[in-house]
Amino acid sequence: RTGDGKSFLGNRLLGRDEFESRWQPASLTQSCSIASSEDLQLQVVDTIGLWDTGKTPQDVYNILAEFTDLVPDGVHAIVVVLPEGRCEEEVLKTLVTIEIFFGENVWAHSIVVYNQEARTAQQIWEDRDVEALAQFMDKWKGQGADLCTVRYSHGDDSNPQRAKFDSQVLEVKRSILRRERVYTVAMFRQARQDVEAMVAQTMQSMGPGVVGMIMEWCNRWTSSWPAEMEKLNKQLEGCEIS
Repeated sequence: RTGDGKSFLGNRLLGRDEFESRWQPASLTQSCSIASSEDLQLQVVDTIGLWDTGKTPQDVYNILAEFTDLVPDGVHAIVVVLPEGRCEEEVLKTLVTIEIFFGENVWAHSIVVYNQEARTAQQIWEDRDVEALAQFMDKWKGQGADLCTVRYSHGDDSNPQRAKFDSQVLEVKRSILRRERVYTVAMFRQARQDVEAMVAQTMQSMGPGVVGMIMEWCNRWTSSWPAEMEKLNKQLEGCEIS
């Protein structure tokens, strides 16, 4: 998501500053880009955030789909970065959007990274306070997703927190390298077809009056997207990564 530090984590996985990264509410990443790590073990694709100010869901999907040209053979891992302390509603919106864009089985190819240090991965797995989020964690477990915690640090190499951060990033890298199953471009396209088929089937089962109401709601939802992003940006103002 926007402001979660995807590009920053990508740079640390690469071992150099390849993707533009700066802590601010609005997203710096406006397209997909790819780079290889210095040891050539990884290729990292930096993507646009799913909730970007001023962009409709269709705009975001179209930009996200650029990854299919960058990695036509697919990817071994989809790394989802979620920070601690954000509104749970925004986290759930992001997770639902990921399933819509990539398909319900996306978690079989995913590594979920929490940017926090208050809880261990095991404590997060055991957290059942938010029912909807707990349901997603059940999906992560059921499909074999990995869960890692990384507390971002911008300190120099002599900073003890930086050493801990580097160790956490290394664990994310190991999780990526352990994955053998590939999320393919065909899976991404099939997810889109499944959504379109479901919508068409639902429309057929409804009367024209109901369809009209749904279309009106969709238009309102799309037009409210920038306002939702502005609200999210206000929540992020004043936040810092330490």
